Amino acid sequence: MNSDDLQPETIGPALLAFRGAKGLTLQDVSQSTGISVPTLSKIENCKVTPSVRSFVSLLQFLGSASASGTSSTARRAITRDGEAIRYETTNHIFDIHAADLLDKAMHPIVAEIVQHDVPPIDDWISHEGDEFIYVLAGRVTVYLADYRPYSLGKGESTYFDSGMKHIVISESDDHAQVLAISTSSANSLRLGPEKSAPRRR
Repeated sequence: MNSDDLQPETIGPALLAFRGAKGLTLQDVSQSTGISVPTLSKIENCKVTPSVRSFVSLLQFLGSASASGTSSTARRAITRDGEAIRYETTNHIFDIHAADLLDKAMHPIVAEIVQHDVPPIDDWISHEGDEFIYVLAGRVTVYLADYRPYSLGKGESTYFDSGMKHIVISESDDHAQVLAISTSSANSLRLGPEKSAPRRR
């Protein structure tokens, strides 16, 4: 099974077939990935699209996320240029690093911020843990439910409780680019409605 052949819309049936071949239950998958049984059932039946982190966790579980064959329990990861898993949404382009480690405390992503308009607060993101954002290029505005919006430029950073609803918007004419590191679990991040095409770069 090749990760290039799997997308959020097709990974559910692939997981179902894999479980059938291996004689695994949804509870077995849940214990290995941290994704709840109800969510796994919905993914298998194509009732929901997995979040970016759930998608990566399932790729790892199916044994297809790491081109180098590194065990998902290893405590080292190297992501070479072009090896990050790319996951595109309407508003962001994510390059997911250290994707071969499943059970990790931090989740590093290099993101291009495409979004320029502030959506209604109901569409903002919230997830457990903390988040660190460092601006690599361009300029962004950070909106937090409990604070006034603030602007960050290249070389500037912010750290906040990601349980607050939040959203990051590009101020640049072109896309802004940030390094985002969060401490939330694999299945907790919600990125809003996603029309995506994850792939190896």
